[in-house]
Amino acid sequence: MQEVGSLRSASASWLAPPSAAGVRSIITIIRARLHINLASQAWPLAPSTLKKNRLTSNTHQGPVPFPARQRHRTGRPSEPSAGGARQVSVMWFRSDLRMHDNAALAAADKEGSSLLAVYCFDPREYSKSGSGISSTGPYRAQFVIDAVTDLRESLRAAGSNLIVRCGKPEEVLLDIVKKTGASKVYCQGEATYEEAQVERRVASALKTENAQLKTSWSSTLFDIDALPFKLADLPSTHGQFRAQVAHLSVKEPAQAPRQLKGKPLGASVAAGEVPTLAQLGLQPVTRIPGTSHVRGGESEGLARLKSVLSGVLQQGSSMLNSSSSSLAANFSQQVSPWLAMGCLSPRRMYQEVKAQQQGNNQKVVSQAMTELLWRDFFRFTSKKYASLSLKQSSPDAVAVCA
Repeated sequence: MQEVGSLRSASASWLAPPSAAGVRSIITIIRARLHINLASQAWPLAPSTLKKNRLTSNTHQGPVPFPARQRHRTGRPSEPSAGGARQVSVMWFRSDLRMHDNAALAAADKEGSSLLAVYCFDPREYSKSGSGISSTGPYRAQFVIDAVTDLRESLRAAGSNLIVRCGKPEEVLLDIVKKTGASKVYCQGEATYEEAQVERRVASALKTENAQLKTSWSSTLFDIDALPFKLADLPSTHGQFRAQVAHLSVKEPAQAPRQLKGKPLGASVAAGEVPTLAQLGLQPVTRIPGTSHVRGGESEGLARLKSVLSGVLQQGSSMLNSSSSSLAANFSQQVSPWLAMGCLSPRRMYQEVKAQQQGNNQKVVSQAMTELLWRDFFRFTSKKYASLSLKQSSPDAVAVCA
């Protein structure tokens, strides 16, 4: 009421030149309302400076700088006032190394005013077991390195970037949240028990900063929420599963975004370098005579799918007369690595097959659907038992928001 009264008093005498005390009073009120630190800002900005800032800004720079915010005792930036709130979104890429049909990326970009995309080379995935066997071999690791490099290039082309770190996600993401004041981290939910454990660790770490982990599901032909049964009631056989989902339609895959929000200006988060095999503790890849290099990445996955479908069209009637098992094996050999690492969406694959083969070779469409349904069944089965194991091992653990 005192502040309102001061404003009324100031506005009532607007015809008369304001006194120095009156000016200081008004500025004090504005500072309190907008949380602006005049000591660290040029105030007011000259009109010529404002014009220059508008003309020189571009979409690749991300959001304009926002005023410094007050901090809690923990050192983490507090949320700004509702009138000028800016939400930093952190997108944690995992086995979804693509731009197209990525529900987590779409949510992060939509709900935030700025975007930080992150990929972690988790040392636990590149360590050796007690028997000396590596969790990830050099060929798979090189595929991941290629895919991460390709994703970074795609993000940069869309006005964003990819932060790359070698470290445990629960530690890397917590550090980024502390530096940026982000309140939400987005990611794709995974299917296995080990991956679910990492999600729990990340969620627990983020909770210490009042931040939240939000997961999306886009690694199967059908969404979990679209299934005609609860995951706990998933049929135990593929035949039963296929019969119960037969009436479902495949959702159209989302296109890759042409433009993404940039990182918050002023955020002290370096992009980092994509590691080499040696830095991951692995030996260089040995080329096998007579084989070509299988390169990871969304661009390569889409090109490989197009190549496979073109080959099917060229073979024509001979492909029609081939056995179902031979046709299925051809798809598995040609595109499964990109599906496994999320460089290629199963919905995108089905859409491409259906678009190119619908009027030429219905058998190809049918076999593609069969293979993808098998893949769905195994991923849902893994998710079902991973969820049960987590509940039994840690019933009071921090929940992950879907």
